[in-house]
Amino acid sequence: LLLSMMFGFSLIVSAFFACAMSLSSTAIIVKILSEKGELETVPGELTTAWLVIQDLAVVPMMVLLPVLALLNSGLVQTNVVSTLSVAGGSILKAGIFLVLIIFLGRKGIPWLLSRAAKIGSRELFLLITVALVFTAGVSAYAFGLSAALGAFIAGLMLAETSQNHAIFSEIRPLRDIFAVIFFVTLGFSLPFATLVSQLQLVVLFTAIVFIVKWFIVYGLSRFVGYHRKTAFFVALALTEMSEFGFIVAKEGV
Repeated sequence: LLLSMMFGFSLIVSAFFACAMSLSSTAIIVKILSEKGELETVPGELTTAWLVIQDLAVVPMMVLLPVLALLNSGLVQTNVVSTLSVAGGSILKAGIFLVLIIFLGRKGIPWLLSRAAKIGSRELFLLITVALVFTAGVSAYAFGLSAALGAFIAGLMLAETSQNHAIFSEIRPLRDIFAVIFFVTLGFSLPFATLVSQLQLVVLFTAIVFIVKWFIVYGLSRFVGYHRKTAFFVALALTEMSEFGFIVAKEGV
């Protein structure tokens, strides 16, 4: 936030930059750790836990950043109370959604999947799993949250069920296909002309993000008592930005 403001950006723009840059990519890092067989190691577990907390932090970001932008726009300066009520309503809706999805995840999803498993149809089992994730995504969007966040929370709930290994074996091909589609789509949406015109600033910001995030994560890991090697690898894993950053950026636009 402070570095962005030093470069001449306004407070609200710097806030969006800061939120987007503070997040790291769960999809990329967990895949790399899994391929290297390091998910069960101390650095792997610490990195994964850190990534999950970052993803959950998207909830207050997506709720509060639009309110901050509304206040900054000058459209509601004479009626701050109404703006704060909108913010409170957004936070309340987010809280209701999270409580609802967690309750259903603890009670409804295991029951539904166990009934589906008893039928013995792999196609039906896969269909129900995908439907649950899409339903959570659409529901999150209806509550004013990110659809990706709803799908992520649904994934956490499915991972807690006794059928999680069967689910993973069924959806793994779908996961790889959707990952390719996701990142190719991001590439297509990149504004090339803007990138070229602001190339120096983009490269400078990229270097700053890598360096600052590495030192912060390394310092925090050492502060809470982890070994230098563990802190080094966790900091290295968390230097990149997250795909959630694109969602934050879209909200900013």
